[in-house]
Amino acid sequence: MPKTSLKALPHEIAKTLVLSTAHITRQDNDKLQCGCNPDSPSPVVAYEKHGYGFWVHVLGANGQDCHTDADIKAAGYSNAFLGLLALGRRLKCEWLMLDRDGPVREDLPQFDW
Repeated sequence: MPKTSLKALPHEIAKTLVLSTAHITRQDNDKLQCGCNPDSPSPVVAYEKHGYGFWVHVLGANGQDCHTDADIKAAGYSNAFLGLLALGRRLKCEWLMLDRDGPVREDLPQFDW
């Protein structure tokens, strides 16, 4: 079997912002858990990380927002959560990974729940 060079294969690599769940409120956490249900009307596309946090879709493959801030705010998410999505967009990340053991940034709001 011939070897295929990695350079010859197409690669799609998604950029991810990794942060601690300490940067979301308990209410955001609860809403993200509900948003993981495919039947949920949540404007946020999220996938649970087996009890350790969430993968949250920030930008589509075309670089467009996956959701509007107005829809997210109307769904009851906090300003802190909106700020994390905005940070992900500024950094051109496709995903926001919220992990209970993820990095805590001093320049972002923190919640002790």
